[in-house]
Amino acid sequence: MSLSSGDQTLPKFTFRHIEDKVFPFIQDKEVQEYFLKWGLKDYLTAQLFVFDQPFQPYEHKTLLNDFMSDPSIYFNLKIHTSESWTTLGQKAASINYDFVPCTVMSLEFFDRLKENRLVHESGHISKCFDDFFEDFIISDELRKMLLIEESENYELFSESEKEEFLFRLFKHICLGGRICQFEDEINPYFNVIKKMYRDLVSVVKHSETKELKIISCIYKITASMFVLQNTKVCTPQDIWKLSDQLGINSTFILHEWRLVFCSVFFFSFMRGTELEEGRGGIILESLPEEFSR
Repeated sequence: MSLSSGDQTLPKFTFRHIEDKVFPFIQDKEVQEYFLKWGLKDYLTAQLFVFDQPFQPYEHKTLLNDFMSDPSIYFNLKIHTSESWTTLGQKAASINYDFVPCTVMSLEFFDRLKENRLVHESGHISKCFDDFFEDFIISDELRKMLLIEESENYELFSESEKEEFLFRLFKHICLGGRICQFEDEINPYFNVIKKMYRDLVSVVKHSETKELKIISCIYKITASMFVLQNTKVCTPQDIWKLSDQLGINSTFILHEWRLVFCSVFFFSFMRGTELEEGRGGIILESLPEEFSR
């Protein structure tokens, strides 16, 4: 879905950046040690923004457009260039977004890795002969399943399951950054994504049935920016992209309408000296009256 930010009407939603909000997984010492080991530490961030206007789920298009057009966003929203973290610094020329399903409630979703012997009962990941794909070294059946279409396990997860937010996080973590010391056991990956998923996604309980429900709606966003050269505005160029062929760079925007906040999760992947296309998204959450936190 594409949105244009050229509309001159007054925005319905205005946003404020909460600078002192730090997500628990960002402060978690063990998680940060793994991020460093996997080459993710300097290429991943999460931010919080709030707004005061009432919101209904059907207004998500308006909210996304206003979000990317708000000065509080483009002067504070962090992106990673080939050198360092910076901010957008300007209003987006155009915005594309895709809905990201978020329905998985448990890590039992990955039980099939053991059932199909990609992972042993001990937790050790099955090894394979070394192979290469793009800039990735593939030394185990897990990475092979994630990257190689010819792998006998490539279809272990359906295309719709691979769209799930939890699977996307899992893929980010398992593949790591440009310099990645990957794991021989699966549990470190599971422990980290469990903490990230818990911090980024909201779950509520029905007051009578005690049913658990995810109220987060997630959007992956792609923004095109006008590039300034010698104070002259040039043709729009995609200098901040939030999706790529492998799906290993991302920004996710998470929004909870009742508590009126948006969380932004951004991850970029470096290859050589070039910055791969980044990804991002927005998570929108609606909380019916019969549910409670």
